[in-house]
Amino acid sequence: MALARTQQTELLDRLGDQITTGDLTGNLRDIRRANRWFGGTKAIVETLQPLIRQQRPDHSVSILDVATGSGDIPLALDRWAEREEIALRIVATDIHPAIVAVAESVARPGRIHVERADALNLPYLDDAFDFVTLSLALHHFEPEDAVTVLKEMKRVGRVALIVNDLERSW
Repeated sequence: MALARTQQTELLDRLGDQITTGDLTGNLRDIRRANRWFGGTKAIVETLQPLIRQQRPDHSVSILDVATGSGDIPLALDRWAEREEIALRIVATDIHPAIVAVAESVARPGRIHVERADALNLPYLDDAFDFVTLSLALHHFEPEDAVTVLKEMKRVGRVALIVNDLERSW
């Protein structure tokens, strides 16, 4: 039996409102935990691993993580690449300055670059990245905007796009 999609507003849907830094940090921590416990991080990392290996040793591999949240997925990818001695160029983006600040606080300087960018209008050239990822963010967009986000990811991604999301329901 299919569950009905909920329209209940999530904290990250209310970033224009007055949200405390503590509430935002706690919410992003909960998303990191959900990614770890329910396999969201593992799904993206394990999907990318063989694709990244296919790109080597010709050049370093570039990854754009759209709507990065706390940057947990870029961090997991970077740690894996470091163990495997694979050169990755990772750019993690989010539109909200407070979220960018959280991601910057965990980013590994010189390894993960965190930038502010709008998923609806990515400020990158066509085919600028080998891979583009988006995790647990597409459901925050209205359907037409979600299509625009996917088109933007396709525009800047050269090899593959990886999207991991959920259907909001009980």
